[in-house]
Amino acid sequence: MGVRKKGRARFECLGEYFVWYFDNYHLRLVSEDKSFVVAYFMGDPWGDEPHLEIHGMRFPGIARSETRPVRVVLPESIHNKFVESTGSFVNALIRWSLDETRQLEYYLPR
Repeated sequence: MGVRKKGRARFECLGEYFVWYFDNYHLRLVSEDKSFVVAYFMGDPWGDEPHLEIHGMRFPGIARSETRPVRVVLPESIHNKFVESTGSFVNALIRWSLDETRQLEYYLPR
């Protein structure tokens, strides 16, 4: 069964379709086959900083056996795209996430 699209934005990137939407403090992003599922935590009034939460099994550099969600820090260049536009941010986020050559830095909450 595919991902729900009603009331959500559909986005094509790297020849694949994704759906994104906002909920509370997250921008959620899901591939149509639900193998790629991430949530960008935008921060909150209690001091948690923006970071990426990985829920799906498809994320290069993270073993399928690792307990989900896995929290990682996004590069500043990706964060800056969020200010430009949501579409620009989603595009950069997908490309960065699926890039097998990038380095991952795990997010450690304060």
